[in-house]
Amino acid sequence: TGVAVDAGGNMIIGCESTKDILVVTPDGTVTLLTNVGAYMSLLSDLDIDNNGDYIVVGSSAVVRVTPAGAVSVVASGGVLSTLQAVCVDPVTNDYFVGKGSTNASVIWRVTPAGNVTEIVSGSPLINFIEGMEIDANGDIIVAMLEDEATVKRLQLRGKEVTLIPENDNYNPI
Repeated sequence: TGVAVDAGGNMIIGCESTKDILVVTPDGTVTLLTNVGAYMSLLSDLDIDNNGDYIVVGSSAVVRVTPAGAVSVVASGGVLSTLQAVCVDPVTNDYFVGKGSTNASVIWRVTPAGNVTEIVSGSPLINFIEGMEIDANGDIIVAMLEDEATVKRLQLRGKEVTLIPENDNYNPI
């Protein structure tokens, strides 16, 4: 299940079980925008890109849903499996998608054109990814849930990924 808020204050909700994308207006009106079940068997997360489109991830696909409800596949299959989280870089408009399990977590960069590049994988420091977001510095904040909830910040510079602070949990306070 994913939730995001658009520029108009509408909540965009992705329902895991039904694969419905719902729009909840500020006055509480709920509208079914579309269903992405034809593209994924499980909806995990969503975010909003720089164009106002909704980027939705699930089983093995990244799809773009326009505010009018049109759905298009950005990337699917291949290495993209069991996707659990997505965040959109506000500068490049690239999407970061992740999956996670013990020593098998992966984060990919996916361009709006559908090019997929692995940026981190197999790190024992990143397991069981549950959510991701990009902060004002362009670093990826990764929420994980293994034995306990953990949040890590990854600094991305070119092809190099650094855990900041080294071997420590991220504390935004």
